[in-house]
Amino acid sequence: MDKVALLDDGVHYANMTNDKLVQIILNVFCNSKRLSHQPAGRLCCSAWRPKLTRPQQFILATSVLCVLVWTLTLASRVLRITRHLPQPSVQIVLKGRQQTTTIVALTTVSQAILTLGAVLVYSYIADRTPVFSKQVKVFSWMAFLVPLACCCLLGLLTCRLAKDSSVLNRQQTCETRGWMQLVLLMYHYSGASKTFSLYFSARVIVSLYVFLSAYGHYTYSLRHGKSSCRRIGEVLLRLNLFTVLLCVAMDVSYMQYYFVPLITVTYLLVMVVAALPPHAWSGTTSPWYQVAKVVVVMVTLYLYHSMPGPVNAALASLPYVRDLFLDDKHTFHEWTFRFGLECLVIPMGILCAVVLEKGKNYWHGSRDFFQRYSLPMTVLSAGGLVAYPYLMGVWCSSKSACNRIHTLTSPLMVIMFIGARNAWQPLRRYYSHFFHLVGIYSLELFIAQYHMWLADDTHALLVLIPGHPALNVAVVTAIFLLAAHTVSECTQTLAGLTWQYTATPPHAESKLT
Repeated sequence: MDKVALLDDGVHYANMTNDKLVQIILNVFCNSKRLSHQPAGRLCCSAWRPKLTRPQQFILATSVLCVLVWTLTLASRVLRITRHLPQPSVQIVLKGRQQTTTIVALTTVSQAILTLGAVLVYSYIADRTPVFSKQVKVFSWMAFLVPLACCCLLGLLTCRLAKDSSVLNRQQTCETRGWMQLVLLMYHYSGASKTFSLYFSARVIVSLYVFLSAYGHYTYSLRHGKSSCRRIGEVLLRLNLFTVLLCVAMDVSYMQYYFVPLITVTYLLVMVVAALPPHAWSGTTSPWYQVAKVVVVMVTLYLYHSMPGPVNAALASLPYVRDLFLDDKHTFHEWTFRFGLECLVIPMGILCAVVLEKGKNYWHGSRDFFQRYSLPMTVLSAGGLVAYPYLMGVWCSSKSACNRIHTLTSPLMVIMFIGARNAWQPLRRYYSHFFHLVGIYSLELFIAQYHMWLADDTHALLVLIPGHPALNVAVVTAIFLLAAHTVSECTQTLAGLTWQYTATPPHAESKLT
């Protein structure tokens, strides 16, 4: 033993012993800067008080300030109610217009900011400190299929008759977002990304989500006309507020939450396409002009996917825009990869909106055909969606090769989904209320899972109750769902109150698409 631990002089330690001692010292005095590719189970860090950055200190100070403001305003409100006094009002003059708000609005804003601050603090403690344990993901088909089967059973038990039985109606699209989000949650929690078929099933789900986003926003433009600055600002704030706060609190890049940049750019592209002549809100324009415009956009986006260099170079020259699309390695690789997979489904969503809205009169002559072959079309479309991931595994030799094929085949998958869900009228008339409810909070569920359901930026599992796996999953899931619901309510509140005093009063744009 002495010969191994010491050198020949009997005084100095051997190199192997020195390496072990250095590792012990580094583990005791850790700087909390972890590499993203290292699994959480192999890390040993005891820095209980990691140094906060200035933006993180600002968020913490703002949360503390909101606690004081909320406490004072709530106490003042209760005191005036007990004494039967009127609520004090504050006169605000913006852009030459006088607005009146009450202490109730101030209480609402401070409470929403305080709640978001509490969620951010919990996320930071749960994911960025060693207060709670982290567990390495180990994939098993049972861990993936059993929770998914329970969710499917809940979805079937809560089926209801839809108010609107049209193709891709609002209840149906929200339901679709719900079950897709549940599949993605199980996919991430079980660590199924290494399974080839499940990986491409997730790719199809993300493509379908982007398609529904483009379809919904362009349908809104076709039905309600030109979107005001109020609506555009409210949608952007609604999509990005919590994500930006998480980027600051967790000290990560905006592209870490790749889904939000993807949906945001999709919305902005839809607004640009709607504003290009012929305008989407122009009722006298032939639908064929709209179709031609969409084809031009589709070709343009595919050219960017094929040759991203010039556009990325232009983005690199814009300081603030560049920082949004850079990943943790300060490259545009993540953005180019994510957008390249979905570059064709965005114009596909716009095209479906044009066809379904502008081409209603052209479908009457084909009604008998669709009624006769609706059931075979449903079966074939559903079979194609199920077989697609397995066929990709047969055709492709690697994930990178399949990703290139998926870019071209994703519009076909979208058409198959529309056929499977809408071709048979009895199936189109019903929707699942459970999936619809999950779909309302799908965006918040996707973002919050990074730090409140998973850990280490989705690379590990969060463990609040060690030694009791079932109880731990139940508690973590309950906190995660409550946080997602709370974040949704707070962002809706702040987005509405922020634009209430900076834009014209709302009219027909009270609901986000």
